[in-house]
Amino acid sequence: MKYLQVILVILQLFVIKIVVAPAQKVSEISDVKTAYDLLLTRFKIYIEYYTLSEETKQLYDEALQYGQNEEYEIGAIILEEALEVLKNEEDSSSELVALSSLPLNPGVKTSGQDFKLSMISGMDFNRQEFELGFVESDSTVKEEFSKPYVGLSARYYLYNGQYNIIEIQNSIRFDKENWRDDYRIRWQPISNFYILYSGYWNEARVSETYSYWDQVIASRLTTDLSPNLYLSFFNTFNYKSYRTVNFYLKDFYRNRFNALGEWRTSLLGITSLEYGNEVNESLGLEDNDYLQHNIRLGIRNDSFEKFYYNFLVDGSTRDYVIQFDDSLIYNKYQSLGVEALYEVAVVENLRLFVEDNFLYKVYEQKSSLEPDYYWNFLRPGFRLSFFDHLEVGAGYEWEFKEHLAHPLDSYNVNEQNYNSNGIFISLNYFSFGGMYLTTSVSYQWRRYPDSITNDLISIYSNRNIFSAMLLAYIPITSQLNLNGFAMYDNDEDIDFDQQNNQSTIFTVELEYILIKIY
Repeated sequence: MKYLQVILVILQLFVIKIVVAPAQKVSEISDVKTAYDLLLTRFKIYIEYYTLSEETKQLYDEALQYGQNEEYEIGAIILEEALEVLKNEEDSSSELVALSSLPLNPGVKTSGQDFKLSMISGMDFNRQEFELGFVESDSTVKEEFSKPYVGLSARYYLYNGQYNIIEIQNSIRFDKENWRDDYRIRWQPISNFYILYSGYWNEARVSETYSYWDQVIASRLTTDLSPNLYLSFFNTFNYKSYRTVNFYLKDFYRNRFNALGEWRTSLLGITSLEYGNEVNESLGLEDNDYLQHNIRLGIRNDSFEKFYYNFLVDGSTRDYVIQFDDSLIYNKYQSLGVEALYEVAVVENLRLFVEDNFLYKVYEQKSSLEPDYYWNFLRPGFRLSFFDHLEVGAGYEWEFKEHLAHPLDSYNVNEQNYNSNGIFISLNYFSFGGMYLTTSVSYQWRRYPDSITNDLISIYSNRNIFSAMLLAYIPITSQLNLNGFAMYDNDEDIDFDQQNNQSTIFTVELEYILIKIY
């Protein structure tokens, strides 16, 4: 009976990989997560050289929280806004680290308009290779696609003073599988309020992809009740519709509301209390409907140059329903998360840091697919700066996940337990001329101590994982820019060599600025 269960699990995984993955290989989910990660990396590079305003810090914190909740669409929008605010602060001669090394700004405009029209051309490449083995046979499944694309991108920016802003962006892209149009309009009439409308339209040109329209309306209101008390209210409404609706693709809407209060003190730093409410509703079916509440309590101090700390406790509860075969499963979970980061400058160019993430999740109805668990990820390391432009980092990674099998309704619940040890190396280069390059490499050895390794095959087997990432932006001339992104993962099964997995993803893009008006 045990072997039959294993075979069924393997067959389910095989069907998911072969049938579902091709339909989602150009899914906006992975695209938006990648965009969020890239924007986050770019922002982290910038904050090494810029002294941020309070508004930019707030945007950055909000984007991190959305990313932690896998709301990558909203997180990416907020990060883009934070980068725009940062650019405006730079243009307005705000305080910069190593200010003397920057070129002088001959004049600052308090009102005007910016317009940029660019032609883009590039290629997306994705290759997945994974092995499935049973008894004496094994099979290698490969999925690979490359998509050259061309497009136009336009941005119009009208401002009267520092905060009276109207921003319009539109980017059209064409490849062999899709027509895509990504657009946004942001209106900020006063310093503490804005409203944003963002849309993403995809027209499928082949049967393997699908057509959809994704729209987001977001608004944000902030206020300072006193010099030490800050309030922020943020709401987003997301509606997504598909031209063809089926079991995997369903129209839905999602609304998320956040209320954040922060109390600033000179010694303790900033204490924050936040409430979040999120509703997701699938149209036509109850699948993936949920109601979630979050309460977060945090404290951070980023006003000292020599050290920084950030401690956040997040408690959440979610009532949800999912569809499994022909049945609807109603369930509920509660979770407690803790995030902590401490960083200190030992000497002028050397900083030590320790970050830790902990999550404990409890389900009302426990099963082998949704067991209770707790997870922890610890990463101590250092960052060393050279010449104010180059930073090298390295450190150690330790991760574990333990599942609680009560009641024990399936033999493989404890098999899912694992622990990982590893090392990482990172490099960031940033020039004030606009060029940046960031890369990271990590190697982990992950072990499943409770896995039944004497089975014919096990999906929870010991493995070594190598990952590498590269992100680059290179201005070649005043009108020509090169963008590049690459990821490589090699997941090697050391117990069963029929279960190795490899993934290669990269994007290379040339942007030629046709018109640029300031």
